[in-house]
Amino acid sequence: MTIFGNGYVANLLKNSSINFSFDIYAKGISNSVDASQKEYKRDIKLLEELIKKQDQLFYYISSSDLSNKKHDKTDYLKHKKNCESLVLSTPYARVIRISQIVGNLNSETALLNYFKNKILLKSKINIHYGKIRYPISSEDVIKGFEILNEIGDKARIIDFRPKFGIKAENIINLMMQELKISTDIEYSFFNSNEEEWEINILNLYNHFPKLDDEFYCKKIIKNYIKQN
Repeated sequence: MTIFGNGYVANLLKNSSINFSFDIYAKGISNSVDASQKEYKRDIKLLEELIKKQDQLFYYISSSDLSNKKHDKTDYLKHKKNCESLVLSTPYARVIRISQIVGNLNSETALLNYFKNKILLKSKINIHYGKIRYPISSEDVIKGFEILNEIGDKARIIDFRPKFGIKAENIINLMMQELKISTDIEYSFFNSNEEEWEINILNLYNHFPKLDDEFYCKKIIKNYIKQN
């Protein structure tokens, strides 16, 4: 078993006690907000080099946003979709899609870190009104891999997204309530917030009851505030 990458997800998995029965490709673009075309091309090249050498089962880490057929057509998500298509063209590759991981306190762009820092500074927060997010704890990502390791090779695409999400404005209001600090929210309304989920994928919440909890995301946010 090999875990490719040195970022947060890769190190999270390397430091776990799981005896993986497959390889994991957790390399990729570290900052989805400011990535350049040069970085995208380099990422594709590294992935192509791995695929040429791979002769056993491996999982590529992708984004849960792609499970929504009506996801935003950002450059980053277009790139992740291209990477998925590339790896799924081989018989050995599978895809794991993960939503917004909570736990990397060193990342300024991580969803909850970004909102919390803005609130503490009492800076205006710009969001897409009604945009639903799906925060998942680092511990539950690890648990998800343990479950995947147990159930075996059941599907080509597995989504670790919690079943029930929470709107961005509700995340901020909950965080302001817990922190007892208020700031202004500025909304943009031009984005489509519709959701139409793919059906030909394996959703982890069907095998992990904790992720099937209607209040899971709310609990994760409250716990994040208490611990940080």
